[in-house]
Amino acid sequence: MKTTLLHLFVIMVYTMSAQTVTFKAGTGDKELDVQLNELNASAKLDMKAFKVEMNTSFNCGNQLIDELMVKMGGNPADVFMLLQIAQQMNKSHDAILASFNRHKGKGGWGAVAKEMGIKPGSPEFHALKNSAKGKNGKMKGKKANNDSKGGGGGNNGKGKGKK
Repeated sequence: MKTTLLHLFVIMVYTMSAQTVTFKAGTGDKELDVQLNELNASAKLDMKAFKVEMNTSFNCGNQLIDELMVKMGGNPADVFMLLQIAQQMNKSHDAILASFNRHKGKGGWGAVAKEMGIKPGSPEFHALKNSAKGKNGKMKGKKANNDSKGGGGGNNGKGKGKK
């Protein structure tokens, strides 16, 4: 019964957030914000691919992803950031979630990153940016692969090959 109610609530949050809330990354870095906005949009179009990517990258289950989606307002990019910062800084999901809740609306992920010891321009910050860029690319690739019909190869014989 609990699981059914949780899933129903998750679906309701997805529906409401897709209709009324615009995701705002709030990292303080324009490039990272763009990457997170794109990741958020791609993930909402294909939650299955998003969950596979999160499970693969962070060794977490769908149940944790669903719980975080509910607790974080239905934005997949927020779930990604939480999981990435937790892994990168070796912190618990609960510690990152608590920081997220403290800084929601007043500094966002930029404030969370600072609180967790990720300074702007630091190697840790660049690792965070590169991870977001990489996940975004993988999500787009998975969506494209799911939509393609027939033949493998990817470039349909239009590559230049060896000279």
